[in-house]
Amino acid sequence: MGLLQPVRFKVRMPPASHDFHRTFSEYGEATLEDWTGILKISKTYRFTSVKALAVRFINQLGVSVIERIRLYEEYDVDPSFIVPLYKTFVDRSEPLTDDEITSLGQKTTILILRARERARSQPGGTGRIPLPDNVGEGQVISILCTLLSVDPSTGVVTTISAHPYIAQSNCRTPVPGPPTPSRSPITPQRPNGRT
Repeated sequence: MGLLQPVRFKVRMPPASHDFHRTFSEYGEATLEDWTGILKISKTYRFTSVKALAVRFINQLGVSVIERIRLYEEYDVDPSFIVPLYKTFVDRSEPLTDDEITSLGQKTTILILRARERARSQPGGTGRIPLPDNVGEGQVISILCTLLSVDPSTGVVTTISAHPYIAQSNCRTPVPGPPTPSRSPITPQRPNGRT
């Protein structure tokens, strides 16, 4: 009598049937928030068919490509649904914008940029894209400084939107020359003027 006896609960689960899918397939008035909740539940309980259903309806809602990528990555949607979304950025001729890069995040942005480079590389599978013969080191530095909003001749940030650490970088075209001499350490003076 001193020992605790386990308590048993009986949980009745509704029978698994196609009625579930039919009911939700007719749920055309659901919002993105509703379908996001369904994605979350389907990830938690590994309901792959329910996840695919949610993806189908999210695709019909007119949600942006970036938002769908973000959602599908967050809720571990099958890559077969995400790859065509990545492809839209790989195929287009314009590079990713700053806002797109911020929204996609570092990992996805790098994946897309690598895919763009490989897709544009020379046939032969080397994955290398050589610079045109007429593009020199100075032009590359100038391009980078332009993208970073830095004046290539002075190294000064030209717009407020530039990143703070860029102001400390040297975007001037490197000129060979002697290194700048270092300053000698300052010796503190005592109040009476002696060192």
